[in-house]
This record gives sequence, structure tokens and C-alpha cells, in this order.
Amino acid sequence: MNYKIIRQHRKTIRISILNNEIIAAVPKYADSAVIENAVESFKKKYSEAIINIENLKSMNYLYIYGEKISIENLPVSKINNNSIKKLFESNYKKDIIDRINQLAEKLQVNYINLTFRKFKARWGSLDSKGHLKFNIYIFMLKSELIDYLIIHELSHIKYFNHSKDFWHYVSLTLPNYKALRKELKANNYLISSFF
Repeated sequence: MNYKIIRQHRKTIRISILNNEIIAAVPKYADSAVIENAVESFKKKYSEAIINIENLKSMNYLYIYGEKISIENLPVSKINNNSIKKLFESNYKKDIIDRINQLAEKLQVNYINLTFRKFKARWGSLDSKGHLKFNIYIFMLKSELIDYLIIHELSHIKYFNHSKDFWHYVSLTLPNYKALRKELKANNYLISSFF
């Protein structure tokens, strides 16, 4: 996978995958060899995600609750943003909403409203007014990651930050949240694969 270098006024190198491309945001005067080493290290660390992005480009399968499903077994003729949105809304949205409400009740928190949309680089968010937003691609994650994502966002209703108190609150429901958080990050390629 090729990469794009963006020189910025910054102190560190930040590497991510966006729009099926590796993006290296680097300090303005960073040495080319240092950048190359950082990108190669990133490729090694995230090699599985990069392979998955390359495979998804062929658009012959989709992940449903973490399971790889061939297009022949899906009620769509092709896989693109529109078909994914229709698939989510007609088959999975209600189940996700039900799970959000179950977990909100378990955590004894209330949100103001709930929306689903296509985010380019995030799975979900909660704003200061209590509006929950989740990426429509949420149904591609396995159930444990969906629960982690929902619990993470609902926990922001109690703690609108990532303080020790916030993570303690998350850990009361998900003692293995650190492993789930790491696994969710490894699945970020699912978001960028369709933009």
C-alpha cells in the first residue's frame, strides 16, 4: 500500500489509514529516512489491517457482526456506501438500537437522542448535550466490540472525558476494556475502506 506524506507544523509523526491510503503527518523538516522507517514500522504493526483493506477493495464480501459473509449470501447486488447503508437500516439498525437501550439501562444513564451516520474516522461520539452518534458500519464489528463501543460512549454521559474515573467506570462493566479498545482500533480499516 502506498503512502502520502503531509508535512505540518508538528513535533511528532502520526500515521493513519484514510480513504484506503496510509497518511503520514510529519514535522515540516523531518528526515526522509526517519519517515520511511516510521511508515515501514506502521505497515508491519498493522499488516493484517492493510491486507484486509486490500481485500475489501474487491468488494466481494462484507463483515456482519465480525463474520466474513460473501456477497452471494447478502441481499445486495454490489457492496458500496449506499448498499451498506440500506443493509444496515433494513437488517441491523433495530438490533443495535435495542442493544444501546439495554446497556443504557444497565449503566443507568440516559441519552437525549441517537443517530447513525457514516463517519470517516470514528466509530461513535457523544456531544455535551447527550446526543449519541454511531457509525453505520458498527454492525460489521463482532458483538463484544459493539458492546465496548456502546459502553464507552454511554460512559461519557457520566464522565465527559477520558480520566481515570471514566476508565474505572468502563471497567466496572468491561474488565477487559483495554484489549477490546486495542481490537477496535485494529478494526478501524473497516471505516476507511468504503470512502
